Amino acid sequence: MKERTRGHKSSRWLDQTGSSEVVMFLGTFPLIIVVILAVLQFTMIGYVLVVTETAARDAARAAGARRNPQDAVDRVVASSGVEFDSVKSQCTGGYVTVTVTGHVPPVAFVARDLFTFTRSVSVPRERNCP
Repeated sequence: MKERTRGHKSSRWLDQTGSSEVVMFLGTFPLIIVVILAVLQFTMIGYVLVVTETAARDAARAAGARRNPQDAVDRVVASSGVEFDSVKSQCTGGYVTVTVTGHVPPVAFVARDLFTFTRSVSVPRERNCP
């Protein structure tokens, strides 16, 4: 009776396919990983862009109704998980303008400040600014 040695099937597979396929796979594997990370990073950029716009719009509506715009942004942060760098509101005439700045968290090996979005939204105020 023949004894089977450990790794017998894998060595037979290498003999049948040759080592060139293994080398080709090992050469393309890092490229596949880089493409996946790039797709994830661009997806994150789009998500943060939409959430920053939503936070600015909600904060402007809140400020227009004489409520605290930071509370509206905090609700967006709680539901989306995106952190914002700054929230500024300015009242001129009968309008209030809210500016929200957020950054895209890096997926891998990307500087933090590489992608920063600032969105401003103006809405009419219910009563004139003080």
